Amino acid sequence: MAPLGIGLFSLSLTFVLAISAASSLFVFQKRLTNYAEMAAIYVLSQDAAVSDFQLAVGNQNLLELDLSQQILNDGVTVKITACAKWIAPVATYVSLPAKQICSNASSRAG
Repeated sequence: MAPLGIGLFSLSLTFVLAISAASSLFVFQKRLTNYAEMAAIYVLSQDAAVSDFQLAVGNQNLLELDLSQQILNDGVTVKITACAKWIAPVATYVSLPAKQICSNASSRAG
């Protein structure tokens, strides 16, 4: 009976850690998308560079944040790409590697 209990406990713990990591990655992606959308709206409405937005707002606790700005061919659309490093929330003996996650946002004048 004890081996079954230990096995059930270890499977349950593994499941909880996997769900925790997946949830953390999902929330991180949403935060990065919101940051990119804010940057796109700021760049277009203030007629400023993305570096001005980053100075005004900060990096919002995003590790190794990298923002890039691109004006698309139509001349009125700004595309912002935001990349940052995601680290798994729980350190275990089988640790997940830190990943570079990117998100895109666009904003159009008029």
